[in-house]
Formats: sequence, C-alpha cells, structure tokens
Amino acid sequence: MDEKLKKLYEIASKGVEEEKKYAERLRSLANRIKHPVLQALFKAIAHDSEKHSFILEAIKKYLEQERPLLSKEELEEIKKEISEHIREEAEAIRELNELRSEVDLPQLKLLIEAMLNDERIHHELLVSIQRIIAEKETVEEDDFWDYIWKHSPWHGTPGG
Repeated sequence: MDEKLKKLYEIASKGVEEEKKYAERLRSLANRIKHPVLQALFKAIAHDSEKHSFILEAIKKYLEQERPLLSKEELEEIKKEISEHIREEAEAIRELNELRSEVDLPQLKLLIEAMLNDERIHHELLVSIQRIIAEKETVEEDDFWDYIWKHSPWHGTPGG
C-alpha cells in the first residue's frame, strides 16, 4: 500500500470511532431539547455522522482486502433497485422544490432545504453507482475464464 493510501487508512480508522461519538453526542442533545425543528436537525446530523462511520469503515475494508466482483445476478438486482430509487428521488426533489416555494416559515423552509439537499445528493450518488461502480466491478464467468486463458503462459497445459 502506498503512502497516500496508508494515510487514508489511518484517517478512516480514527474517523470511524470519532463519527460514532459525534453521532451519539448529537442524538443525546436532540433527546434533551423540545424544539421539534432543532431536534430533527440534530438527529439528522447525528444520522449523517453515523453514515460517515459506515463509509469510513468501508474505506478500511476496501484497503484491507480483495474486493469481490459482482455476479451478473447481483448486478441486475442492483440496477433494478437503483433505477427505481432514482425515479423516486427525482419525484421527491420535484415535490420538495414545490413545497419550498410555497412555505414561508423559515424554520420549515430550513427543514425542507435540508431534505432537498439530501435528496439531490442521494440522486447523484445513485446515478454514479449505477454508471461507474456496478458496471466496472462486474465480470461474467466467461469473461473471467477468457482472461485466465489469454494471460496464462501455458494455455491449459501443466507447467508448459
């Protein structure tokens, strides 16, 4: 592992526990207050910190081990679910945009904006997953064996 990846690994290792602590502190604060808008925002931020711990843990695992390839069946399942969720996110974005223009109370506008920002991020992330990760990490069995054959110095004979 090169130096940049080692540094990333160290940051991720330290960050997993830090993000969990941030999440717990914010959740605790949210539970102690009564204001519904601030309570919701603190809980949402706590959830994001917890999400960050999941992402940092994934970075650690990605750097520690081999990454399994997706089967054709897994890819199809992912594509189906992502396509549906992309449509749902687009609809949520449309609805939240409408609500944002109709609501005048700054506290409620703040909540709608927070949701709208998350929906946009989710939408972009799902589109990226669909386009980049899923397709690039997929291999069919025939492709695998073709690769092995093409790169084998013996082409199936024992030892040459």
